Amino acid sequence: MYARAVELLGDGARAAARSALRQAANASFALTAPDGDLAYFGRSQEQAWALPLTASGAEAAAALGSSLPIEDERHRAVAERALVRLRDAYEIGPQGLAIVPALGTEPGGEGRAALDRYAFATGYTGLTLMGLNWWLDTQDGERRRLGVLAGDADGGQVLSRGQSAFATVRAGDVWYAVKNSPPERLGDLRYGFGLAALKVRSGRGWRDVTPLLPRTRGRPDSPGPVFMGRRGLAYPFGRQITVGAAGATVNGGFRDIDGSVVRPGVTFRYEPRPCGVRLSFAARTGDRFEYSVFFPGTGAAGTMPRVDPESVSDSERLVEYPPGTRVELEPGYSSATEPHLVRARLLLTAAEDEPLGITVGCRR
Repeated sequence: MYARAVELLGDGARAAARSALRQAANASFALTAPDGDLAYFGRSQEQAWALPLTASGAEAAAALGSSLPIEDERHRAVAERALVRLRDAYEIGPQGLAIVPALGTEPGGEGRAALDRYAFATGYTGLTLMGLNWWLDTQDGERRRLGVLAGDADGGQVLSRGQSAFATVRAGDVWYAVKNSPPERLGDLRYGFGLAALKVRSGRGWRDVTPLLPRTRGRPDSPGPVFMGRRGLAYPFGRQITVGAAGATVNGGFRDIDGSVVRPGVTFRYEPRPCGVRLSFAARTGDRFEYSVFFPGTGAAGTMPRVDPESVSDSERLVEYPPGTRVELEPGYSSATEPHLVRARLLLTAAEDEPLGITVGCRR
């Protein structure tokens, strides 16, 4: 929308407005996954209109004519990748466009549970078409050189700031996103702390190792790790996210529902593995934590993953944890990409003063 305003202003758009548009396009370059996914957490998660509107905005930024050619090529790469994802991940059936992928899997069922209450097909399909039309307006039939995304090469980026900060990391065949969690959003797992998206490249291209976090409402909730202290539950938070050779690191701690910090100075490390990510954080002897991972299911009750002494898994995913961990399985969740999810609650107890580790990955 901002890009459209700059376009309509033409020569009347000030330099500051053009600069802001380029910065927005650069952010999309940094946050977009290699498969074009760019709406993987928060409100409006995975809704179709995000893709063509991003493509339109990125093309408008490339057409400004005041940036380096390499930047223009990156912006066009964002547009191209977003439109390819729209084509490949969003079904068009007898009822029209599935405005989130889960509705393509199950049009009239649980997929709707992942949608915000105000989301409806007519309006959001219209937004999607509007974005496509705006993108088409930028095309003159001339073939232009495309660049690459930040996620196409090893490395990482930190975006936004404060409680809204998040990081994206690429390490070989693994790409993932890690985020802080705004305290006012504890009732909706789509804003959850920590690992927000995890994708692995294989012979079939990029695929999601873990489903996106589901939409929830009501009581405070978090994927964790949640500290189960003597005074009640304390939720993870971050003050700073950094990226480096060892992946993404969140420096923060645990705070209770009232916002009081229960344990400061905790470092959460999200290190890449050949087929996933390993989370580690410091613990003291006797500390208890809960950490949640989600598995796709089929049918209303969900297909339960297999629980073993040191892992929980299905045919494609493997989550490993320390000995003595107890696992509770809970069906009945939905995300924008999966109409049926089973929640595996890992209940961990620290046997000594040393970091606890959980590895979330895929089966080769």
